[in-house]
Amino acid sequence: MRTTLPAVSGLVLLTALAACTSGTPTPPPAPAPSSTPAATSAAPPVAKPTDATTLATAITTAMRGKKTAAANTTVDTPIANVATKATAAVRFEDEQVSFTVTGENPKLAAIALSAVVLGETTYAKDQASTKADPAKPWRLLSEKSTRDRQNSGELIEVKTLAETALPTQQLAWFRTGGKLEATAEETVDGTATTRYTITVDLAKVAAATSDLQQQVQLESDVKSGITSVKHEIWLTADNLPLRWQRTWPTGLGGKPTITDTRFTDWGKAAEITAPPAAQIQK
Repeated sequence: MRTTLPAVSGLVLLTALAACTSGTPTPPPAPAPSSTPAATSAAPPVAKPTDATTLATAITTAMRGKKTAAANTTVDTPIANVATKATAAVRFEDEQVSFTVTGENPKLAAIALSAVVLGETTYAKDQASTKADPAKPWRLLSEKSTRDRQNSGELIEVKTLAETALPTQQLAWFRTGGKLEATAEETVDGTATTRYTITVDLAKVAAATSDLQQQVQLESDVKSGITSVKHEIWLTADNLPLRWQRTWPTGLGGKPTITDTRFTDWGKAAEITAPPAAQIQK
């Protein structure tokens, strides 16, 4: 190694001096260790997921390894004539996720919503809160709060918006009701990826969930004919998603809702902080 070279040089010098002064033959010094590091084998490639459960684990591990990402989502739904857009920045911290997200629709200004989620703390602002107090548009939301009955509704809206950009709930559904249907090698924005097609059986998810509200909603969907959701996910060789498209049927043969998310800036710095205290309503 490089750190042994000065010591070896010193040893050679001392040996030479001893030979000159003592007149006794001195055996030659041992050869210095090579400073060239031994060749190392390349890291083995990341194994490709083979079912919906291992796919969910692989994606979760890859995302948490990179810590941060940006996401841009388009939600094309028959409810609106113009697609809703959502932008988000995400940061993974241990078992928590922090993110900022904004959703808006050019023809439905009233549904515009921005949120900042820092672990268990959620801040949100919308058209109503901004109109009520332009200087303090942000509201602090808490599931445990009983002071404001709107909190639960707003938290659901934030969660729904967050899922468009960060579908962690869908990953959990893969484990309880997902089936890997097909894979294909494709390119996304010049990067080689593998496209995974997964269907999620909503009846299985409903039977497995401990969330009563979610169970009721899913059972209602199944009864109306919405029995499964299709996912197409484009992953890099390291299992990072570059694109994630979900097709959610509307029932009765109507046009489905398609959510298409593009992920960028994996591993780049993402500033996610609470709104200024002066802008938060009391």
